Amino acid sequence: MSQEICPPSSPSAVPCVLLVDDHPANLLALEVVLEPLGLHLMRASSGRDALRQLLSNEFAVIVLDVNMPDMDGFETAALVRRLERTREIPIIFISAFHRDDTYQAKGYAHGAVDYLPKPFNPDILRAKVAAFAELWRRAENLRVREAMLFERERAELVAREKRAQAEAANSAAVLDAVIAGAPIGIAIFDVHLRCERINAALAEMHGVPADAQVGRTLAETLPEGPETATTIERLERVFDTGEPLLNLEVARPVPGGSRHRYSLTSYFPVRVEGRVARVAMTVVDVTALRAAEARAATKRQNLHRLMSVAAALSEAHTSQQVAEIAVAQGRASLGAKRAVLGVLTEDGAELAILQSVGFEETELSPWPYVPLTHPLPMTDAVREQRPLFFESAAAAADRYPQISSLRSLGHEALAAVPLLFEERGLGVLVLSFDERRAFSEADRAQLTTLARLCAQAMERARLYDAEARARAEAETANRAKDEFLALLSHELRSPLNASLGWTTMLRDNILPAEKRERALVTVERNIRAQVALIEDLLDVSRIVAGKLQLNSIQSLELAGIVESAIDAVRPAAEAKSISVEGLVETQDRVHGDPGRLLQIVTNLLGNAIKFTPKGGFVRVHLRRVDGSLELSVTDNGQGISPAFLPHVFDKFRQADSGMTRTHGGLGLGLAIVKHLVELHGGTITAHSEGNGKGAVFVMRVPIADVTARPTTRPR
Repeated sequence: MSQEICPPSSPSAVPCVLLVDDHPANLLALEVVLEPLGLHLMRASSGRDALRQLLSNEFAVIVLDVNMPDMDGFETAALVRRLERTREIPIIFISAFHRDDTYQAKGYAHGAVDYLPKPFNPDILRAKVAAFAELWRRAENLRVREAMLFERERAELVAREKRAQAEAANSAAVLDAVIAGAPIGIAIFDVHLRCERINAALAEMHGVPADAQVGRTLAETLPEGPETATTIERLERVFDTGEPLLNLEVARPVPGGSRHRYSLTSYFPVRVEGRVARVAMTVVDVTALRAAEARAATKRQNLHRLMSVAAALSEAHTSQQVAEIAVAQGRASLGAKRAVLGVLTEDGAELAILQSVGFEETELSPWPYVPLTHPLPMTDAVREQRPLFFESAAAAADRYPQISSLRSLGHEALAAVPLLFEERGLGVLVLSFDERRAFSEADRAQLTTLARLCAQAMERARLYDAEARARAEAETANRAKDEFLALLSHELRSPLNASLGWTTMLRDNILPAEKRERALVTVERNIRAQVALIEDLLDVSRIVAGKLQLNSIQSLELAGIVESAIDAVRPAAEAKSISVEGLVETQDRVHGDPGRLLQIVTNLLGNAIKFTPKGGFVRVHLRRVDGSLELSVTDNGQGISPAFLPHVFDKFRQADSGMTRTHGGLGLGLAIVKHLVELHGGTITAHSEGNGKGAVFVMRVPIADVTARPTTRPR
């Protein structure tokens, strides 16, 4: 939704997105793309307008057009980066004119996190903006909560100290009561640095009863060490200078442990008749505050790391690149010894190990693929769609006894976090630690967020890959179309030119009588070739339109069709001295169109003869196999390359499709054959060991009448 002013910051604030373009139509298009995200969208029609809005609003991300008058996108980005309050805002450049690598590099040099050439994929832009909006929302929530916590604790501490000081000023009796019951530590020292008064709070902080400290110096009651020496030195300084020392932080070790207790200590003179008679010391325990600050600092560090990860992932265009970033960042974020990322295979049955770090080769080499049904932390995390954390190897072995030996390899704690995108599992990130580890809420949130960012990047990589494949397929189809049109014109022009030449000579009556019959035969042959070519084109057109049908379906013996087809191609075979051998082992019947069945077998035989050199052979074998009739056509011709074999039944595809090709035809015959076989309820496959090793085409169709007895009739 478009807004004029961003709402004020709050824990529930909706991120604002600044859209900068000098064309209103482009701004409207960007709003339509981003509106499903439910963000506050603000327009800027120029770089100056964008800078003006940046001075009065906070934005999660800027979508910035490069080509603008007066001040282009690069100049605007440079000014944004100079301002303290805006230099950290992510910038996504969009350009319809500057699409080459030079301008993209210039965009990144000006602080962009991404550079999208127009036209761009709306899903990709929406996903990028959504990721930065989510990061802004988390950062804003953290900042607001930190400010509220700090202000509340500071206010409480200040209020307590003021109340204690006000009550102490009323009278000695009130002072005694205040000192005794104050929540902060209070002590008063005389000129000999002996303790005159000390309350229970400070005695507890010192770890020495109050009675044992009164009348004695700190050197006599506290353990010898730098903290005690520093306190004595500060008391002496206040006595000597008469100037207070306020809010000095002291870190004192806690007896029996490695932790420290932090306090803010103030020393101030107590004057009697103008001279310093005593020094009072107040001690405020800020251990909890420092712990909260440490947690906040950790959260900020994690947030900055996640922002860096998001920026790196936005530049990853392949699943492998995403996996490398995820494994490196996941390992670094929690100090893991090892990390591995697996992705689901296309059938969703297995996890393929895509990237690993820190593992011995023998640990993962037996597991390039892990069945999802195999009970392991990584597979269960994907199946259950929830992260699994094991603070020790023993805890993991309790649930998975089969991995109990991992401890001997140095694995102790373990975390397995699924990569989920829109509640759909894409893979899993596994971290292994060589020491026991208690996973805090911050650790779990950090890994979960990292996994979510990686899942989004994985999905973007899939979209990139799908787009690249679609583009390649479109280019291939367009190239095939051009080649087909060139071949079609060639196949039509050659017989037409020959027929035109003969008919011209017949019309001009320049042929002797003995050559006129030859001319007519040639013209007729060329016309029949054109008719066959056009029939193939019409069949393909009917296939594409879904209108190719079988006519005159009847029960017939396929053996007769095979014999007729052999007779039809025999002249062409004899012209190349090719031996055609037929072996019919069954008289079983099929239901089918006799004309189309003859077309199928004739095309297969003609294709074999066309690609078999002189002196070669073509073998036809008809037999019954598992309730079907199997017809195989085998030749010792030029064979089919492994690269072309998957496309041998595609329309308009030929292994040699150039104008200098050796064999004629449009590459339609086998495509028509496949469709006709499927109309008869059958299947057809092609096999070849490669170039120069011949080919085998195998057709299977259902048997119509199972009562016929198998016979063997060699031909």
